[in-house]
Amino acid sequence: MKQNAENAIVYSCLAISLIAVISVAYFYISSMMMEDKTEVNTQTQTANTLTRMKFTEFDKSKAIEFMDSNHDGMCDFCGMRIEDCMASGMMQCTMDSEHKIGLLKSAHHHIDIKIYSGGKQINLADSKYFVKSSFVHVENDGPEKTGSVLHVHATGIDLSFFLESLGIKSTNLKVYVNGQLNNRELNYVSKNADRILITDSTNKEDVNNQLRSVTSFSL
Repeated sequence: MKQNAENAIVYSCLAISLIAVISVAYFYISSMMMEDKTEVNTQTQTANTLTRMKFTEFDKSKAIEFMDSNHDGMCDFCGMRIEDCMASGMMQCTMDSEHKIGLLKSAHHHIDIKIYSGGKQINLADSKYFVKSSFVHVENDGPEKTGSVLHVHATGIDLSFFLESLGIKSTNLKVYVNGQLNNRELNYVSKNADRILITDSTNKEDVNNQLRSVTSFSL
């Protein structure tokens, strides 16, 4: 009887130990599977984000200008296909030590803006100006804001890039940032909530009236 009881105790301990080992192994394997699943989901989300990045025709032409000077379809700096560089959000190759423009979606700024040429305001609420570039653009923001708010979706984008995307000539234009004349002019890289006036007017009264027309939606 005593021997049977001892055997029962030994078997019970072995059974408990085996259950513990199986539980630990199950927990470890489950954790590994969850990590793999999380990694796959993260990779999928990243791939989907990149897939949603759409270069406009203007963006494509500028990317080729910046990265493929000999038009062989390959990046001058990293050797990748230009299509692959653009698919990753590059306007300028990040391997180029001189690059200034960041990846598409590396920023998300809103700026109030007005542009005057020949004393007349350019109507940026006209749909012909909408989303000429995914990197910086005006779009339909609703009845009140449309044409007054500039959307910036990458770092390093200056005002000349925006005007070029619209096909607006940058001759004798002055830039006022938050009411002050800016000496960088069209090379100025805007900051979130800036209030910007671009004008070729030289008359002080006209400029003051134009400055008052700049909205404050981005504040």
